Amino acid sequence: MNLFEVAHFVPEKPMYKQGLILLPHLATLGWGVGPGGEVLDTFPYFVSGVLHLISSAVLGFGGIYHALPGRETLEESFPFFSYVWKDRNKMTTILVDAANGSGDAIRKKEETHRMAEANRAFAHFR
Repeated sequence: MNLFEVAHFVPEKPMYKQGLILLPHLATLGWGVGPGGEVLDTFPYFVSGVLHLISSAVLGFGGIYHALPGRETLEESFPFFSYVWKDRNKMTTILVDAANGSGDAIRKKEETHRMAEANRAFAHFR
């Protein structure tokens, strides 16, 4: 729309008589306007229109890219990114053990703290 208005802009006629929509708003922001209030340069309007066109194209291509059919999950393409739980209840067991203060991680932490008490070299683990 902005590029259309720049292409049809006539500097000799007032903006309100040309039926322009966007250019008057950009002119009130001071883009391309001289000290007397007349439009001296349409280049800022052109740049604004081109930037809007490019950003719309980028968004459009992004939508097309994500709309294309592809693999359902990452593991189908790259199996080394996945972790297969042999025991599906293991995650539940780990979380319940952590909430109860028991389990392998808690045991390892307590063992490290005992070593820190016995040996000052491990004191930074406390």
